[in-house]
Amino acid sequence: MSNNPYQSPSSFQTPENSGGGMPNPALESKVSGPATGLVVYGVISAFMAFVNVVLCVLTIFGANPFTNDQQKQFEQMQGQVPAEQAEFVKIMATVSNLFSGPVGAVTNSAVLAVSIFTILAANKMKKFQGHTSAMVFSVLACIPCTSGCCILGIPIGIWSIIVLVNADVKAAFRS
Repeated sequence: MSNNPYQSPSSFQTPENSGGGMPNPALESKVSGPATGLVVYGVISAFMAFVNVVLCVLTIFGANPFTNDQQKQFEQMQGQVPAEQAEFVKIMATVSNLFSGPVGAVTNSAVLAVSIFTILAANKMKKFQGHTSAMVFSVLACIPCTSGCCILGIPIGIWSIIVLVNADVKAAFRS
């Protein structure tokens, strides 16, 4: 804390705005990697979820060209399979239409929200704030259904969890 009486109040270091004091550089570098990885994962996942939401909304309004092509493929497939399998193809087409329409829009919106919160939690993690939120979103990164980028999320989420359970890192978050 500075003794400068002309210093702005927002620049005073208090326990509320300082995060308790910065940890040593070794801990900073230990946390920086997985936090940056979570940000990258979150950005990729958010982008993919946003594109999927747009495609689902287009499908709802009948303007998605991919859905029209897919519907034609299901119709072709129905004519090429034996009669006992045609009903299964029809069910697949119905489920596909449902998940590329309203249900897909809702689920991808949820994925978009989780991705945005993952980015926010990772940025707080870099500042040694919000240990619980960093842990929650690291675990969510490991669950394939919660992102559009599960292949990247699983190793980064595991790496992040391993770092976050370290006793020295936990202590740095508390201080």
